[in-house]
Amino acid sequence: MLDAVATAGGLERAVFRKFTFRLFPFMILLRMVNFLDRVTIGYAALTINCDLGISPSVFGLAAGVFFIGYVLCEIPSDILLHKVASDRWLCRIMVTWGLVFAGMAFVRGPVGRCQLNAFRNESL
Repeated sequence: MLDAVATAGGLERAVFRKFTFRLFPFMILLRMVNFLDRVTIGYAALTINCDLGISPSVFGLAAGVFFIGYVLCEIPSDILLHKVASDRWLCRIMVTWGLVFAGMAFVRGPVGRCQLNAFRNESL
């Protein structure tokens, strides 16, 4: 019985060490990229507002629409992820992102920006 407890403690330590040295640095990198993505929308607002001829409040609405789509699609996405292989699901997400961002090239006004921002999340 005592050996089983010692083995479980050693296993827990090994798992924690593997997490610390393999996954944790990658998670920090992902968090930094996420932060940069969120910050760049503020810098983009400086030129997009003039280029599209929209006010800062309309730009804020368009950026806010992103979160509505995220909330509405996140739970169904997680349910489907459990039914579909994760590699196929991530591939599908990447293709969807590519199509949505290619569509961003054709935005000519605030309505198009709002519509595409509704689909600009990883949950589609």
